[in-house]
Amino acid sequence: ANRYLINCVRLFEDQVIRNADVLLCATREAAKSWKEIFHVDPIIFRLGCEPSRSFPYPKRDYIISITSWEPQRRPFLLLDLMESLDNSQLKLIVAGRWQNKMLLNQFKISLFKRKLQDKVLLAENLSEYKLSQLYREARCIIQPVGSKLYMTALEAAARGTPIIAPSGSEVWELFEHGVHGFKVVEEDINSYIDAVLKLEDEDLLYKMGYQTWKKAHKYSWSSHVASLEEMMK
Repeated sequence: ANRYLINCVRLFEDQVIRNADVLLCATREAAKSWKEIFHVDPIIFRLGCEPSRSFPYPKRDYIISITSWEPQRRPFLLLDLMESLDNSQLKLIVAGRWQNKMLLNQFKISLFKRKLQDKVLLAENLSEYKLSQLYREARCIIQPVGSKLYMTALEAAARGTPIIAPSGSEVWELFEHGVHGFKVVEEDINSYIDAVLKLEDEDLLYKMGYQTWKKAHKYSWSSHVASLEEMMK
C-alpha cells in the first residue's frame, strides 16, 4: 500500500512539473534532487527575510548557534570552541530543537563537566519574538557542522549579525567571505576560534554587521516578489 501511494505521489509530482510554466526550488540540494529524479533544471530561488528597518547596534558579548541538533551537527564542537575561548568575555547561546534527548543529556553532562555553565546557555522553545531579539544582539551566528540550510543565517543577517559558516555551506552563495562573515574549515576548531576572535574588534564588527544587514535587503520578501513578477512575464 505504501509503495502504491508513493508511486501515485511521484506520478502527480511528475505531471505538475511537466505542466509548470516556471520551476523554482529553494536550495541547491533540492535542485540536484529534482535533476536526478525528474531530469529537469529548476531555478534556485532562495527563501526571503524581513530586514530590520534600521541597523541593530550595538551588539552584546554573545554568539548564537541554532539548528535541529543531531549527532552529525557536532554540537560538542561548540563546547570545544568555548573551552578555547576561556580568556574571552564571549558567551554562547545554543538554540533550536533536540529531538534526540540522549544527545541533549550528553551535551548537558559535558557542559557541566567542562565547567562551562557560565559561558554556554541552552535556549529551547524560543518564541519568534525572542529569537529575533537574540539575532539582533548577537555578535555573530555560527552555522553548525553538516547543516545545509541557510535560513537561520539569513534571518540573523536581516538583523545585522555577521555569519560564521563552513566553506561548503550554501550561505556563501548568498553572502561573501570577509565581507559578511567568515568561512571556516568544518570541524577545524582553530578555524572557528580565529573567526570568532576577529569579531571582538568593535570596528570590524560594526562594519561587517552593517554590510550584512544591507546585503540581506537583496533577499527581502519584497525583492522576491519583484523578481517573481519579472519571471512570470
